[in-house]
Amino acid sequence: MKDPNAIEKVTGIVRQSLDSVPDFEDTKFEIVVDHIHATDMRGKYWRKVPIVPKPWPRRRTLLYEALSEIEEKILEKYDLDISIYLGASEPISAT
Repeated sequence: MKDPNAIEKVTGIVRQSLDSVPDFEDTKFEIVVDHIHATDMRGKYWRKVPIVPKPWPRRRTLLYEALSEIEEKILEKYDLDISIYLGASEPISAT
């Protein structure tokens, strides 16, 4: 996905969708724009969008559920197949 306009459009849609998640008001989501790419799945394109939450939420299962809901809403509203995934693993704590 090299088209800057397409990347900007996808980034804007995902950013707006992430900002509307009430369970993660204290979490900021950084979109790793340089790693957004499209994958052809039998003639249908999926836009893969990596994100990094800061700070990391304690309950990751809630995060995965919220991301899944966001993907569904984007599909319904914009007819875009988006896959939002965690672009970096959680830092390891020495505690």
